[in-house]
Amino acid sequence: MARGTVVTKHHHQRIKAKDLKHDAMRDAYDKVSDWVEANREQVKKIAAITLGVIVVGGLIYYLVVFRSSRAETAFANAYELYTAPVGDTNTTKSPVFFTKDEDKYKKAAEAFNQVASSYSWQYGDVATYFAGVSELKYDVKTGKQTLEGLSHKDSQTGKMAAFALAEQDKEDGDFDKAISIYQSLIKNPGDLPVTMVKLHLGDAYRLAGRKDDAVNTYFEIAKNGRKAAADAAAAKTKDPNSKAEGDPTPDITRQAVERLGQLDPSKVDELPEEPPAANQFGGF
Repeated sequence: MARGTVVTKHHHQRIKAKDLKHDAMRDAYDKVSDWVEANREQVKKIAAITLGVIVVGGLIYYLVVFRSSRAETAFANAYELYTAPVGDTNTTKSPVFFTKDEDKYKKAAEAFNQVASSYSWQYGDVATYFAGVSELKYDVKTGKQTLEGLSHKDSQTGKMAAFALAEQDKEDGDFDKAISIYQSLIKNPGDLPVTMVKLHLGDAYRLAGRKDDAVNTYFEIAKNGRKAAADAAAAKTKDPNSKAEGDPTPDITRQAVERLGQLDPSKVDELPEEPPAANQFGGF
């Protein structure tokens, strides 16, 4: 028998010894190669899809992580300009300092507009808001134009923009327009404190010469605030563990009482008594 040969039961079938030494990995590779060859077009499609997933994944990483980081940095830099000190000398040692308000707000508006343009997907509205309120400081017309479109959005930033417009209208003497905006915000304030909006509405009434409306507005704010504080004080006296919150905006209540006293001192006497240390039950 020849060396290196195995004889089976059927002597006419001879298997070489090397054939018993197949590499399993080689066999698998051969099978895969055969399948790839037979399904070349399908493999191309799979490869294209896989490459696409890798590319898209990279873009998502760039947008979500890298661009997010750059957006946050850009916004922070713009906000640093917006809050930078102004004066003859930089006594605060702040890294950003201006000697004129106009210069400060021009730089801030420019930076915020750039953020809104470059990173609209993340900071578009809020950057536009800060750009608008910055522009109001040196170019009222431009600032109002910037805020106008934003003010119609039913979002927190939209409400803030509307409030800023109302404040500017009040400052410009356009009281009817300011009053209209305040009234709309009271009906749909979003996260704005309603009592704050009402206080400014009362101011607009007062400046417009509508004394009765101003008195009624201030009285409502003061009455509700005093009552909430009194109720909380009574609840605390009855049960020291009471969770009664009291007046949520005591500072606004105080301002309303002061304004009411200036316009109609007799109405102050109609208010509920202010409980001792009422401010401990709430804060703005």
